[in-house]
Amino acid sequence: MRSRTRPAFTLVELLVVIAIIGILIALLLPAVQAAREAARRSQCTNNLKQMGLALHNYLDTHKVFPPHAIWGYPTGARPEQPYHYTWLFAIMPFMEQQPLYDSGNLSARAWGQPFVDKRVDGLLCPSDAGFTRSSETHGLGITNYAACEGYDWWNPSTYTTTAPGTMGTKYPQAINRSFIGVFDSEGVSNTLNATNRARTTRLADVVDGTSNTIMVSEVTSFGFTGGPSFSSGSGVPRPRASAITRAAFVAMTSGGIGSQPANYMHPDGTAPTQDTYWKTGPNMRAPNYLTLSGPNSNEHSPSSLHPGIANAVLADGSVRAISETVDFWAWTVANGMSDRVPAVEF
Repeated sequence: MRSRTRPAFTLVELLVVIAIIGILIALLLPAVQAAREAARRSQCTNNLKQMGLALHNYLDTHKVFPPHAIWGYPTGARPEQPYHYTWLFAIMPFMEQQPLYDSGNLSARAWGQPFVDKRVDGLLCPSDAGFTRSSETHGLGITNYAACEGYDWWNPSTYTTTAPGTMGTKYPQAINRSFIGVFDSEGVSNTLNATNRARTTRLADVVDGTSNTIMVSEVTSFGFTGGPSFSSGSGVPRPRASAITRAAFVAMTSGGIGSQPANYMHPDGTAPTQDTYWKTGPNMRAPNYLTLSGPNSNEHSPSSLHPGIANAVLADGSVRAISETVDFWAWTVANGMSDRVPAVEF
């Protein structure tokens, strides 16, 4: 009788098959991750488009863009009452969040009202896992989008054309101004005026053109650190312990980002201070940014977790992907609404 043998894989053949499968998985995973990030980036772009539409609907209704914060002036006495409503709260009716807006009492301070801890998905970048519970953010809802105040928090937001030494050379048009040597880089969401009251911006104030002026950009839940001023893409993400997070609906004293005079109370009614963090662990700031650093550089600047870019909405409502290594001066010019410098590639 003939013996029958059953065919089988040898150990070597099995190991070869496993190795091939492992290589295929290793090749496939980056493609899957890239596809997922592309979808997240598309959703982030859509969030900004909706925000741009909301800002323009607010403009159509009120004839101005919203101020970066509504501090509140019931009596004019010092210290002022801490109203502390943000520009994001002001546009909620135009982002299909009318009930959230109606839950606020504009005749009282924002702190403690039911809307302050609300999570609005349209204000969050899907690539940013961030803080998912209000218990991690002092009971405040957060956002991944911030409006441009300008180069720095003082008003007018200006700097000399020779600081740090290349502006006058690179953009000689900036020198041909009525105020020689000073370059105006105030943002659409500009800072306080001479009497410490929040300013508003008319469409006519965007002298450089709405298609040439950045209005809102991304900010991560943790922020960046280590990058010097006058640079772009030079920082690294901050560790969780020292994260800088933007509150969506409550403005505050914050080291310049959404800064307020020293005679203003903090949002929770505690003693007024200036140029300090209001809450730490994480450090809470208003949903605004400065342009003294470019994207992904430092705590003042916008930041993004999309590889190589940060999304931004222009004053005409369109959305652009800005390279994280954008030329710093081109970045600054693009954020200034009335610098009168011809648009450059950004």
